Amino acid sequence: MLRMVGLEPGWRVLDVGCGGGSFLPLLAELVGATGELVALDTAPDNIAAIERRLEAAPLGCPVDLQLGSLEELSDADASFDAVWCANVVQYFPDLAVPSLLAEMRRVVRPGG
Repeated sequence: MLRMVGLEPGWRVLDVGCGGGSFLPLLAELVGATGELVALDTAPDNIAAIERRLEAAPLGCPVDLQLGSLEELSDADASFDAVWCANVVQYFPDLAVPSLLAEMRRVVRPGG
């Protein structure tokens, strides 16, 4: 499924609500050595688990791990080529989903 979304080598991709990082290896494969991943989660334990996994088995591209809000991203407008978000939106109240999606859209470049 992820191979079909159109990620390209060299892209900068934000994984919103990355959890334990299960999608990071495939995302890294798709963006390649010239790409970059930013993995964002609200749970310190998830970020720590990813740190341990990356120490044991580094991915083929830089990975920036961030702990923070999913609803108020600290990144600049249009600072990513794509945003990946899986198994996250269903945990937000219905009224919060439009602003969550708008925030993700804000950080993606036009055409991304």
